[in-house]
Amino acid sequence: MEKFQTTFNSNTTSANEALKSMGSLFRTEKTKLQEICTGVKTDHESFQATISSQLSQLKDELVKESTLKDSLALKSEEAKVLSTKLEASEKQVHDLLSERSVMRSSITDVTGMLPDIIETRDSMITITMRKHLAEKLRPVFAMLHRLEGVSDQSFHPKQGEKVWLVDQEKKDLKLLSSLLKRMNPKGRKSCPVTTQ
Repeated sequence: MEKFQTTFNSNTTSANEALKSMGSLFRTEKTKLQEICTGVKTDHESFQATISSQLSQLKDELVKESTLKDSLALKSEEAKVLSTKLEASEKQVHDLLSERSVMRSSITDVTGMLPDIIETRDSMITITMRKHLAEKLRPVFAMLHRLEGVSDQSFHPKQGEKVWLVDQEKKDLKLLSSLLKRMNPKGRKSCPVTTQ
């Protein structure tokens, strides 16, 4: 009986020591697990903060991209408007060059007649001459009427009437002669036109 008691006490002591050792081990493992959980929680919060920051940055970039697209669309519309205006301006320039060509052609046709008409002492000019000049100078004086305010009615005599060269007609002819000098500064001779 005494031997059994001794064995029981020894086993109890061993069991208590084992329990203490296991308790210490469990506490150590628990501490490690708590540290791991704390680290995981910290990493998770840091990861969440990083994701939130990147999402905010992405939203800002999307807003900037949308603004940039709107600006580009506006610039594109402005470019289209400017392109349309440029085409219209080029057409106007082409039309003006065409009108200038017509003016040069008409002036070339009548320039040979101007010196005699301007210097003449006879106030009477035949209807045939005036009719011929009217046909040649009509587009020129119509253009001058727009550009310099010259009357485009100076060379429209009534059929069958004798027409006198009035002061206004002399002014028109002198203005046309001045225009010829500006357009032909080197004194290039033009081909005279004979009248019928």
